[in-house]
Amino acid sequence: MRKEDITKNVRQKYPTIQDKEIKIKSLEVGWKSVAVAMTFLIIWRIIHNETPTDILMILFAYNGGESFYNYSKMPEKKHFLITGIFCIVGVGLAIATMLSQYGIY
Repeated sequence: MRKEDITKNVRQKYPTIQDKEIKIKSLEVGWKSVAVAMTFLIIWRIIHNETPTDILMILFAYNGGESFYNYSKMPEKKHFLITGIFCIVGVGLAIATMLSQYGIY
């Protein structure tokens, strides 16, 4: 095999640090975009007298999952645990609100 072929094969099998950083940054930018879109939808629903609980539930679930993951990797930072707990409580309250809107709860 030629040197170029070996280098190409290695890069395909093992991503570089730069590749990982780009992927992390793209996920961050993507979720910020989603948060902006959801914020717009929440405001839109409030203006039109609709409840935004389903959108809030998605945001709380994402933030809770991210916070618990960060806490599992960095247990010395307790604010991730506290944020995760608040987000899970928020998800529970959003579910209860949705169930009461549908007459189930």
